[in-house]
Amino acid sequence: MIKNLMPYPFDKNGEKDVYGKVILKDMSFYAENSDIKCSLEISLISNEMIKYDSLFAKPQGESYNMEIQPYFYEFYFEGYIEQRVFYYLFGGQSINGVFIGGYESKPPINLRKFRILDEEEALLEEDSRPLLRGQILFSASPIVRSGTTLKIVAADLKEMSETAEKIDVNFDCRKFIINDSEKYKIEEVLRNSLSLDTLSPTVLIYNVGQGNNVFIEYAKNKGFFFDIGLTKEKKHKENASIVGAIKNMQDKKADMVILSHWDMDHILGITCADGSIYKCPWIAPNFYDVYNKISLSAQRLCAYLCHRGVPVYLLDGSFNQTEVVSIDNKFVLYKGDSRGSNGINELNNFGLLLKLNYGKSMLLTGDCEYKVMPPEIFNTPYEYMLVPHHGSKMSEPHFFEHARNTRAFVSVGEDNQYEHPDDKHLAQVNKKGYTVCETRHLNFPDIMFEISL
Repeated sequence: MIKNLMPYPFDKNGEKDVYGKVILKDMSFYAENSDIKCSLEISLISNEMIKYDSLFAKPQGESYNMEIQPYFYEFYFEGYIEQRVFYYLFGGQSINGVFIGGYESKPPINLRKFRILDEEEALLEEDSRPLLRGQILFSASPIVRSGTTLKIVAADLKEMSETAEKIDVNFDCRKFIINDSEKYKIEEVLRNSLSLDTLSPTVLIYNVGQGNNVFIEYAKNKGFFFDIGLTKEKKHKENASIVGAIKNMQDKKADMVILSHWDMDHILGITCADGSIYKCPWIAPNFYDVYNKISLSAQRLCAYLCHRGVPVYLLDGSFNQTEVVSIDNKFVLYKGDSRGSNGINELNNFGLLLKLNYGKSMLLTGDCEYKVMPPEIFNTPYEYMLVPHHGSKMSEPHFFEHARNTRAFVSVGEDNQYEHPDDKHLAQVNKKGYTVCETRHLNFPDIMFEISL
């Protein structure tokens, strides 16, 4: 089916105009009358893709077509852009007669229209309408990456509004949202799905480059994922340790997937995971709480799971900065808060955190900043922790200092564009008594950190 529709690359079937949901990932420099340094993610979608995605929403039951698979299509830009281009992308202003903005859709979505240009076309367009040069990532399986130029094109407001509505209908997952009055459902699915009475589970922190991928194993190749990410960088994937980690991950049979949040580097590993992930329950924060920060690719994945009949639990803001559920104090799930803090945005901070306590305790943090974590998290003296957000710059951790042999793990890619990890952050963690271990320092045949609790 996906080969017939050919959503990528567009020039092979004549469809080069695409819609893009524009997400500002970072803006590190802004001054009056100057260009703006920023990091953008633009989720691309075409009319053909919208038709394909509509197949997810059709009731399929047991006859669900296994050829229909979730896929990712993202454009990444890192660098300087003119203020007028920035205002157009995020304010709907006019650029050289190109204008879109003010159209209505529910929920509101920052949708713009672009044309994909090849190298020759990009040279010819150099002095016309604004261009964005970056990297495209497309993935059903395998992952395809290529340098690409996007040209901003004019769009009719009615067209944009109707397109946004179609996307929302295809990806509608609202009935799977869970609030704090329904937390019993979370406890029930955890007790029914996971072997939480295991004497000593093993935590596997995979080297997946700039991404998070953790498997909690309670029997050979059996357990659950806390994040199932993979690097977006091609150079990282060519690393022998990462290749080995992917092969090992493919053998794991998942009884559940728990997502800290919906960033690509926390979900892209589905492209090389065992098919069990499409049959087991998923628990994740409710992306409607940060709707304009969530990629269309992440929404597509969630819609695929929901419409396929997979049990999906989207935890809403009523759980913010609280304990979601505790299973005999061995397995404790928490949620952060839907607000930015110390340079970490709300998409990272609204995520889930997991405490495991089996004689030895461990905290898995996702990308959540320390200040938005539930305060009771800091009452436990952890032997092990996964440092949040790849060790990026943030507030000082409030964990107890340790005298015992403790380790803190950083899931981070070598020479990544974000300059993670932050030296000061790691020094603060080390001051608390932790020996810091980074996945980027693993060399094949070492492919992961293995921790027995």
